[in-house]
Amino acid sequence: MRCYDYTEHATWTSCEGKGWQIKDDLPEYALEVWTYFSGWASLKDDLPPMFCTTISGSIRKCYYSRTWEGAEAKHGHVLEKIRKTLTKIT
Repeated sequence: MRCYDYTEHATWTSCEGKGWQIKDDLPEYALEVWTYFSGWASLKDDLPPMFCTTISGSIRKCYYSRTWEGAEAKHGHVLEKIRKTLTKIT
């Protein structure tokens, strides 16, 4: 078990062809969906560094995942839900 304090930053290495972020711009909905690894532990609670999926633009929301696989799945789910439920802007 690894313990994090507020001054510790966990780094992830990335190599060519494999980064720890996904970003989708959706101008037709005035939104951006971005999934990335946040190496900083939370200042609000004792959660370790996690992957964040954020929606910014006309909607603001953030989801957290403990694994990259979970973050990828969450990113896809968020995109699917946006496309199914929101009306495109013209």
